[in-house]
Amino acid sequence: MRCKKEEFTEGNYFHVYNHAVAKEILFRDKPDYTFFAEKMQLHANSKHSTLVTWCLMPNHYHFLIKQNDIEPVYKVFNSVAMSYINYYNYKYQRKGRLFNKLQHRKIINDNYLLQIYLYIHLNPVKHNFVQNPGDWQFSDYNKWIDNKIGNEVRDNIFDFALGEYKKVIESKMEEKNWKKFNFNSTNASQDF
Repeated sequence: MRCKKEEFTEGNYFHVYNHAVAKEILFRDKPDYTFFAEKMQLHANSKHSTLVTWCLMPNHYHFLIKQNDIEPVYKVFNSVAMSYINYYNYKYQRKGRLFNKLQHRKIINDNYLLQIYLYIHLNPVKHNFVQNPGDWQFSDYNKWIDNKIGNEVRDNIFDFALGEYKKVIESKMEEKNWKKFNFNSTNASQDF
């Protein structure tokens, strides 16, 4: 469910995601992934917002982002999307829309926040691109588990020790039918 405009308030976290139109592939090669990821990191890490975690898939993407002030986080995505559409359409000699309507969910509690982390980092495994999230090069999973980047959520909310989050991921992957789990706000009270 999309957030209402008034839900975009300072200090909140949002899961923002989108898919390509029709059966279009958003990221056809490594330069496409790199272009989008670099633009997103440049625009999302500002006084208005902080990029917390992310994953790019061939036909969609997932970002967890914190809104730092009154500027709604969806404006970051609008700016990056326009830049990427221009790049993509020029490179592949196409015209028209590339993305569906931007989707966003407000994070309602710490358990839901953890679910979103798991969902974002396990997405390449869920869709059978890799068997281990660390093998997918188009996310921040490896930097996150290796403490190579400062992370407010990891360090202040979950207080994971080095290697602990990786164990949480591995534990989730050992659960029977974990790929069918619906990571949404209605299950936010479920324990892991």
